[in-house]
Amino acid sequence: MADRILNRSAGAHLLQDSPGEFDLFGCVVAGILPRLLGVHQRIIQGMRDEIITRLLQLNSAFYQTFADHFSQTRERLQPGVLQALENLPSEAWVLDLGCGNGELALEWLSRDPAGRYIGIDASPLLLEIARGKVQDPRFSFHVLDLSDPAWSEVLETELAIPLRDRIDRVLSFSVLHHLPDAALRKRLALQVHRLLNESGQWIHSNWNFLASKRY
Repeated sequence: MADRILNRSAGAHLLQDSPGEFDLFGCVVAGILPRLLGVHQRIIQGMRDEIITRLLQLNSAFYQTFADHFSQTRERLQPGVLQALENLPSEAWVLDLGCGNGELALEWLSRDPAGRYIGIDASPLLLEIARGKVQDPRFSFHVLDLSDPAWSEVLETELAIPLRDRIDRVLSFSVLHHLPDAALRKRLALQVHRLLNESGQWIHSNWNFLASKRY
């Protein structure tokens, strides 16, 4: 009750220059601001979560709708990707995050590797194209969403193989920008770290949007 009286009284005098006004204002801020900030943070967090979810849904819908057309624009590997493949040990266990239509897997297969390739992507249609290109028991493709906190555990279940400390190289080319939140990207980095062995490496490329010309 005293808190309510203080707030109501302060509300009547906040804009006055009476003696002790600053002390009273400080009491009001100390009493009200934490609650206002708490409500504000909950609202912002709710809006933020809603935006993240919506962006993930839009991304998924795009690749489901335009998978065939998108695949046709990804029939050639970039020079940097080819260079990364040249430095892969033949016996490496490779995990390709966001493997898309399997063009990288096809190139890796042409080098007759002795290791294992595991490709994951959230688009079933792109993976259908990938499986049509690459049919080899050393290569497998899995429909998994990197925004799912359990994707690595699900992958281990599907493979029936523990992957912790087993992977030699994790590849992810133009993938991280599809995770619209720093916390999601940080979680992915921790998951990748768990899968890599002591000498393992995570090779990734990312869009530099800030370097793009703006109109």
